Order: sequence, then structure tokens, then C-alpha cells
Amino acid sequence: MVLTMTLSPWVECRVWLPELQYGKDNLVSKMREGVSGRGIRMGTALRELGDEVLCMGFCSAEGERIISQVLADAGVERDFIKVPGALRMRIAIYDEKGATTRCIQQGTAIEGRAVEQMEVAYARNLSEMGEGDVVALGGHVPLGIEPEIYAELIGMAKDRKVRAVLAAQEEKLEKGVLAGPYAALLCKEDLESLVGRALQSQQECCQAAREILEQSGGAYLCIEMREKLLLVSPEQAFSAPISGERKGMRAGAAAGLAHAAQHGAGEALLRSAAAGRALLCKDAPVQRQYFERCAGEIAIEEIAW
Repeated sequence: MVLTMTLSPWVECRVWLPELQYGKDNLVSKMREGVSGRGIRMGTALRELGDEVLCMGFCSAEGERIISQVLADAGVERDFIKVPGALRMRIAIYDEKGATTRCIQQGTAIEGRAVEQMEVAYARNLSEMGEGDVVALGGHVPLGIEPEIYAELIGMAKDRKVRAVLAAQEEKLEKGVLAGPYAALLCKEDLESLVGRALQSQQECCQAAREILEQSGGAYLCIEMREKLLLVSPEQAFSAPISGERKGMRAGAAAGLAHAAQHGAGEALLRSAAAGRALLCKDAPVQRQYFERCAGEIAIEEIAW
């Protein structure tokens, strides 16, 4: 089973244009609307792969109806805490030159009482999970919630011997990684920020990742470089090639990690993360058999350092 957390879901409007012209009327080639959030995207992708999934988080009373319908259609269980306000809006504009422009609403602040309710519900759900189950955390943290939130949720999962997979940003990532999740997904720039120095080669990235793992007690760091995805443990490191569009890549890679973390380790995690980055959290659903075949075909190399 995988429990995913979406602390700040949003309504997303995606618009495609031949070329974005500032200050002028723009003809829209295509437009799509829907509800999103990293935990929701991971949850629906994991359900496509046949995993049992529970999505948690916060949502407004108005947003609950929309989110519940999306997750029900995907066959995903949900347990959201209602909060005042409306779902935040995110508008993404894509042009044919490959540029992306986003307009993102901050959203409503979350009150302390709602955070307490979420933590109680989270603890209750964790009590029904066990070894081999996974918690997948990541995405935007709304106003009113402390940066330590992911670290706290990881600690609660570890107390229940539930594996935590983290895909966050900035201060939330730093505090979460140092809490020692089973696996954390980060880019090279995130890793440089954590260790306080520039990193050039794969070997330097592996050494830096190992320093973080020794400090945190985590099992794996998965690091995205320009054309490689690295998986580092205290004992070994592996690389896999990556390519393709960036849309959904972090959510897809995190979903792949969470899928494999239920029953695998080492190279299996890297294969699943690389395949997830390429295939999951996109517009088209992916069947488990096809996903696992693609993951098995990914060329893995061990890194000596």
C-alpha cells in the first residue's frame, strides 16, 4: 500500500499556443483543465500500476467534491481534511518553441487546528500500515505550515516501520532529507545546496550523497543530473540514462520510487524511478506490464567512487 500526501492541491489550466506574445491577444491551440497536486498525481499513477493507494491532504469544501470525483474515478481512496477558502489556481502556458510560463496562486493559509487534525488522521492511517508499505511525500507546502512538516511526517512513518519517499523543494527538502526517509528524490542543485559546495562529476555527487545518508540514516538518495539519474546508498551507486519532456518528471520519478520501494531495493528502485520519470504522471495512463517491461530495459551502470 502507498499513502500519498497533498498539502496544497490546485486547479490547473494548461494552455498551448503557437507563440506567447506579451501584451497581445493570443490564439489558443489547445486547453485542458483538471485538479492536480504532486500527491494526487502520484496516487493516480500508482493506482494505474495496480497499487493500493490512499491520498491524504487538505482541501476546501468546494474542492473536496472535485478531488473526490477525480480520485474515485481512478479507484483511489481518499482522506482529506477540509479547510476554509478555495482551491488555488495554476495556469501553465506552453508554446511551440518549448518555453513554459506559469502563473501560480499562493492559496489560503492553513490553520494550526487543521494541521493537528491531519496529523491525527495520518497517525490513524499509519497504524493500519506495516513493513513494506510506503508513504510518498512532496510538493508545495501552503502558508501556515512549518517547513519541518515533511520531517515530522517522515519520523511518524519510521516509527511504524513504514518506508517514506520524499520529493520536496528548498527548505522542506533539506529538513525532510535530514529526517532520514527511505528514499529522497532531488536534483543536482538541491544536493549542492545541502552540502554547501559545487559538484561536477558523478563521483562528486555520489560522495556528497553518501555524506548526507551517513548524517541522516536514510537508505537512498536519487539524484537527477542533466542526462543521468543516480541512485546512491551508503554502499553502492548506480546510474541510468534519462531523456524526454520535463512535464511530470519529478512526480513520475517519485511515483516510480514509491512503487518499487514496496518490494524492491537497489537497482530496482533506479529502474522504476527512471521509467516513472518517462512514463508516469503524464496525460496517458500506463499499464503495469508495459511499465515494468520498460523499467527492465533501462541500462544500469554501477559507479565506482
